[in-house]
Amino acid sequence: MKTLIFSSILFLISLLNAQFYFSPTPASGLIYGQAQLNGLAADDGDWVGAFRATYPADTLCVGASKLIINGGIAYMNMQIYGDDPSTPEIDGMVSGEDFILVLWDSSLAVSAINDAYFSEQSTITHAGWTNTNGAPLPGYEVDSIYNFISLIDLSVDDNEKQKSILSDQISFHYNYPNPFNPATNIFFNLRKPASKIKINIFDIFGRNIKQLTVENITSGQQVVNWDGKNNIGIKVPSGLYFYDITSESFTAKGKMTLLK
Repeated sequence: MKTLIFSSILFLISLLNAQFYFSPTPASGLIYGQAQLNGLAADDGDWVGAFRATYPADTLCVGASKLIINGGIAYMNMQIYGDDPSTPEIDGMVSGEDFILVLWDSSLAVSAINDAYFSEQSTITHAGWTNTNGAPLPGYEVDSIYNFISLIDLSVDDNEKQKSILSDQISFHYNYPNPFNPATNIFFNLRKPASKIKINIFDIFGRNIKQLTVENITSGQQVVNWDGKNNIGIKVPSGLYFYDITSESFTAKGKMTLLK
């Protein structure tokens, strides 16, 4: 098992039937796999959607499906659609283009689907889409595991304010591997340079066990390694940990699990 950090008549998936809007096109490639959220199987009612790599600036959804739960495993079976050359607008993927998978966590659904969807969005980036005319894409087998990370911890009241701040400053963040042993890398993508970024790591009791600081950061993807040690150089025990990525203008939050 390996872990990975529909040709049809055009129709629009209704919000009543899915948690993502997308329009199928004649070009597509099928992906299989198993969806996890923070290392555990995703739940019945959860959905996975596919977007072009320019997400979230580009919100064009290029495919989505509800997860299929069988034997405690959440299976993915989803077509990712390509651009239709017969239409003037861009409506899908281009061959060789990267794509991003987003998990919609049904447990976050409160009153509005979009509020729940954006309040804790989990993204994983993948490469190599090609038009297979609906056949499986190479490398995306049934036993491939897609471990989505709970990225942003927001209350419903603060949702719109935080979405605006984060979309202007940071486009995604996650750590990989997760679960990890003995070390993990924390990835984030800055839209603008920052003079200082602090990553504070907390245990389940809220104690700040480690602070990582990076200064004079340029825009683009960044990676910071955590060796699994606390502030005095002692390896921390197995368990769930939380982290904040903080600059002068934003704070983004995530979770990770250390297994020994």
